[in-house]
Amino acid sequence: MTSFPTDPNAVTVERMNDHFTKYLLKDGVVLHRFTAAHDAHFHSHPFNMWSDVLTTGYWEEVIVPLGGGLWGIQRFDRHPGTSHHIERGTIHRLGGFLEDAPECWTLIHPYGEREPWHFYKLDDCGRLLRNEPGRPHVWQFV
Repeated sequence: MTSFPTDPNAVTVERMNDHFTKYLLKDGVVLHRFTAAHDAHFHSHPFNMWSDVLTTGYWEEVIVPLGGGLWGIQRFDRHPGTSHHIERGTIHRLGGFLEDAPECWTLIHPYGEREPWHFYKLDDCGRLLRNEPGRPHVWQFV
């Protein structure tokens, strides 16, 4: 059997924070490794994607419109061995793991047009605020 060297550009590693690392594969697929799953703020994704939950599973909260300018939160459990379609602009955050495990791995298949990332939060009245890009302490009503 013959071995060949791995292309040094085949994987790019992005350490997002102490608990989240992205492995960007050459073909555009992204491997996520979480060692904790509790986001302080909601965020949107700039593209459509399929997400394959490989290990552990997690639960997430998704912002949903209630009407009249008000927004609510819906919980979804994402079990290992399942795939989920996430539309560009979906506003969500990770809440925790479904099992007592040290980490969770997902495989992300992004596609389609891209738009900017945003962070969001709900005020006490259920109104949605979005973070202004480049100004982390400026929040505006959506």
